[in-house]
Amino acid sequence: MSVRPFVVSDLLACAEIVGDIWGKQFAAEIIEDCQPSDDYDFVERFVADRHGIVVGLCGIYRLKVHPENYVGVDWFVVSQRHQRKGIGTQLLTEALRRTFGRIVFVWATEQAESFYAKYGFVRSDYPLQPREGDALMIKK
Repeated sequence: MSVRPFVVSDLLACAEIVGDIWGKQFAAEIIEDCQPSDDYDFVERFVADRHGIVVGLCGIYRLKVHPENYVGVDWFVVSQRHQRKGIGTQLLTEALRRTFGRIVFVWATEQAESFYAKYGFVRSDYPLQPREGDALMIKK
């Protein structure tokens, strides 16, 4: 298994994983979200590739409305069949490696909070907008 940069040809495989895990509405959203947008200051995404098959996705991003020193974890998902095999850890590690000392945040679901806590994320009441999830967590 390797972690490599996301390329456009990965999009349908990523949308399928997202749809299987979070539902079809999110599959459509990731397709839209991967289109060029003036809303982003930057975005960088990675995929987990197992023998030429995309099995996970993670990225980092900063919207222009975010504070300058903040970056967020973006579209972090691993296919159901490949969960609990360390793939998520590899993806998150690669994303965090590229944050270059900035404050890293994630909009976590309640189910994912314990995963992020293992990597030093804690709940925050910072009023970051736009709100994109159940709980804002910031890496300490």
